[in-house]
Amino acid sequence: MYARSHDGSSFELILTLKPIFVCTNHVSVFLFSRLRSLVKQLERGEASVVDLKKNLEYAATVLESVYIDETRRLLDTEDELSDIQSDSVPSEVRDWLASTFTRQMGMMLKRTEEKPRFRSIVHAVQAGIFVERMYRRTSNMVGLSYPPAVIGVLKNVDKWSFDVFALNDASGDHALKFIFYELLTRYDLINRFKVSS
Repeated sequence: MYARSHDGSSFELILTLKPIFVCTNHVSVFLFSRLRSLVKQLERGEASVVDLKKNLEYAATVLESVYIDETRRLLDTEDELSDIQSDSVPSEVRDWLASTFTRQMGMMLKRTEEKPRFRSIVHAVQAGIFVERMYRRTSNMVGLSYPPAVIGVLKNVDKWSFDVFALNDASGDHALKFIFYELLTRYDLINRFKVSS
């Protein structure tokens, strides 16, 4: 007669179950109870070598599938790094992100809270770089203060209907200075052509 497992099913029924591939915690509990049941049967002399072999093969198959799934999950996270445009994130930041959020997060035990997705962290870094560039542009403009009337006229500088005479009146006959500086900063020509401040 076969012993009963933790859920009351016979050991023979457990042997006929198909391999399960679910959450790691559920697999661990199931395998733990299954192997404990097998050990008790061995102690009582109730399990045959054939049953022992089938159960050990099943346990190895399930553990191998869990390992493959976990490895695939880690590789998917590392593949996200290669999707990112290399020119948008500096190499030091890429290296830090790769070392911090791929290997270390995979080694940690799974917690109830979800780890931050690698792509969302990269987007945050890209947003930080964008803000830094915008700050750099505005800090370059510190040398020239725009009167409010000039700012209003310069809003239309990219339109065909731009009135250079209105800019000249608003700037106190300094239209060339303001339009030149506005175009240099608006299109980042100062950095593009490496003009020193």
